[in-house]
Amino acid sequence: MAKESAGELIAFKYNERVNALFLISYFLCQNYC
Repeated sequence: MAKESAGELIAFKYNERVNALFLISYFLCQNYC
């Protein structure tokens, strides 16, 4: 059970990072594309 919650936490952090990169690239593309 502890392993599962740790995996969920890692997945959440990973998704947060991907969302941040997506937003950054989206705004950069709006400015420069």
